[in-house]
Amino acid sequence: MDTQARKSLGRSLPRNEDAPLLTGRGRFIDDLPVGPATAHAAILRSPHPHAAIEEIDVREALAIPGVLAVITGEDLVPVTGALVASVRVPAEAR
Repeated sequence: MDTQARKSLGRSLPRNEDAPLLTGRGRFIDDLPVGPATAHAAILRSPHPHAAIEEIDVREALAIPGVLAVITGEDLVPVTGALVASVRVPAEAR
């Protein structure tokens, strides 16, 4: 576990999303316009809590026309640390 993750354990984290959500001003990524060349993402979670994932075979998914990539948790290990619950930057349409 990295140092940043250890500093966060057992401590309250600031919740930046509360005020906009509680006052009806919350904005979500789904609220942004979608262009014709926009790629979409789907997240599949295990239906078995606390199960040990031994292997993920992505070959069939990659063979489906239009699938650009299949990313597993193992793929993300080198580029992620502890994940935060909110993003502290505005999401605007470009």
